[in-house]
Amino acid sequence: MFLQKLFNHFKSKTYASTVNKPIRMGRSFGKKAIFAGNIPQSGGEFIYQWDAVMTHIKGENYVLNNCLMLGVAGGTAISPLRKYYPKIQILGIEIDPVILDIAQQNTLFKTHKNTKIKIADAIEWIRLDKNKYDLIMVDLYLGVLNPPAARVDSFLRDVMNHLTPKGIVLYNCHYRQSKRGEHSEFIKRVKKLYTRVEVIFEFPKNKILLLEK
Repeated sequence: MFLQKLFNHFKSKTYASTVNKPIRMGRSFGKKAIFAGNIPQSGGEFIYQWDAVMTHIKGENYVLNNCLMLGVAGGTAISPLRKYYPKIQILGIEIDPVILDIAQQNTLFKTHKNTKIKIADAIEWIRLDKNKYDLIMVDLYLGVLNPPAARVDSFLRDVMNHLTPKGIVLYNCHYRQSKRGEHSEFIKRVKKLYTRVEVIFEFPKNKILLLEK
């Protein structure tokens, strides 16, 4: 049985991407998952993560009519968001068309008339966008780290400026145990802009922040 699992692991098809390291489908925590360079990006344990996050958000009784999703990857966050907010309008911005194609081929998320996805660099795109959103989800990763440009004041301010008066941000930030000071400095930066900064979910390598203006 072990040898068969090992064989299946190495025979899985890989997909070339100009954005991510070679991408492949696999399983993590008993669920379908997308891996980039052997690092899980969507599905797997993130199904539990986003369901827990959305349960928390629903419990706080936020009114969410629309959502801007910066970083879609395999679309793991879409289903739990729709479960609690079935009428929400979702606009997803994803830089890598390959990972989206893989997700759709393997039915990691379902298409919906109220969900639109655009291929673009989210950091560049939000500078030009003129709309306001009740919920902005920032889930931008290259490997296990957020891109540096997604952690600077200008980007954090751009995100805040796109919120409706009672809008919220869910920011999925990386965390390195060996560099805890890095996380502390990032939290200080965020607190200069947002009145509420709260960790509402955490794994060993990432934390989900809830932000309010």
